[in-house]
Amino acid sequence: MTEHAGVATPPRARSRWRIGAAVALALVVVLAIGLVIYRTTGSTDETLPATATSAPPVEVRLGPTLYASPAGEKGPCTTTSPCTLSQALETAPQQATIELLAGDYGKLKVRPTKATRTGTDVMVTAAAGADVKLAGLDLYASNLTWRGLTVKGVVYLRGSATNTVIDQFTVNSGGAFVRADDVVISNSDFGYGTSLDGIQIGGAHRVRIESNIVHDYNQNGTSGYHSDCIQLFDSSDIVITRNRLSNCSNAGIIFSGGAGLGIAGVTVESNFVQSCITKGDACRGGSAMDVREPSTRGAIIRNNTIWNGSVRVGTQPDLVFDRNIIGYLADCSGVVTNSIIDKYNEGVCKDPEMLTSSGNRIGQVAFVDMPAGDLRPVNPTDAQIEPAGDLEPAAVTVDGDPMAANVAGAPN
Repeated sequence: MTEHAGVATPPRARSRWRIGAAVALALVVVLAIGLVIYRTTGSTDETLPATATSAPPVEVRLGPTLYASPAGEKGPCTTTSPCTLSQALETAPQQATIELLAGDYGKLKVRPTKATRTGTDVMVTAAAGADVKLAGLDLYASNLTWRGLTVKGVVYLRGSATNTVIDQFTVNSGGAFVRADDVVISNSDFGYGTSLDGIQIGGAHRVRIESNIVHDYNQNGTSGYHSDCIQLFDSSDIVITRNRLSNCSNAGIIFSGGAGLGIAGVTVESNFVQSCITKGDACRGGSAMDVREPSTRGAIIRNNTIWNGSVRVGTQPDLVFDRNIIGYLADCSGVVTNSIIDKYNEGVCKDPEMLTSSGNRIGQVAFVDMPAGDLRPVNPTDAQIEPAGDLEPAAVTVDGDPMAANVAGAPN
């Protein structure tokens, strides 16, 4: 036995005391770590969902920053000795950021590089406060993210520009022409084009068009081309979601024949789509949505609010046209389900049984600010339906909130 403070402690008891002390210390450490984590991230209940209205996550880039300018030469790619963009792209490692310094880059053609990349984690953007002028962006290089640039002209993604992200762009007097696979166009503003499309997808696969604003495309030019907010042809595996489209002279969204290669696996959901809000020389009126292209297979058109123009639904055997709010239905030949129809072509739909069956109903919806493109219903119950069948709704609304199963259109 060992004497300690006048008390005799047996060896076995002393061993149990040491074990208990070690366990208590471990618990203290675990609780301290948990407190740090809680203070850093918040509790599970306090974590905000990643929606369009919540703050975007802070992007942490681990690679270096390289600087390029229109007059750049071969050099270290620093602010005091910038290089050309092509040199920066050749030398940028993974996770690098290439910042464009102020200047006029004209119609910038970006050729493929010899650098080996498999992701889109090399980003090209404007340097802070830099006045970067671009009269066009012609992309051949692949595996890049382009962010936060203003282009007065056309953004063209050639077939070799695979795995490209276009994010937070402003495109004036031009549009985006997608000919590459594995492309994302997001959070961008396209407007004020003449006789061309806002976003055109042709011969491309696995493309996602998300959270963009496309507006004010007229047909006053001499090219003879019509103006659509979004047109697609000869493409597959396309997602068009959470966009706001308006005032495109020919169509808001149109599926076209192209070279006859067909359209497959397209999902159009949770969009606000308007044709000409006010008809005139700038916007002469066409279709808000036209999905009649007969070569289309496996298309899902759901939870869109489609207003200020005709809606033309195809008769393809596997077309899903579900839970939409329709301003004007041009005919009754296509299969429409769980939708709200404000008006329809009474000359064609003499006995429109489909308008009051399969979950459909005729009804009027008042919007918060239709001329400004805010197609949220003033009264949320106006968008409610009694769903028929087992079709699933879109996952989220136009603003990224969870979508209820008993709602038509894309409201938040």
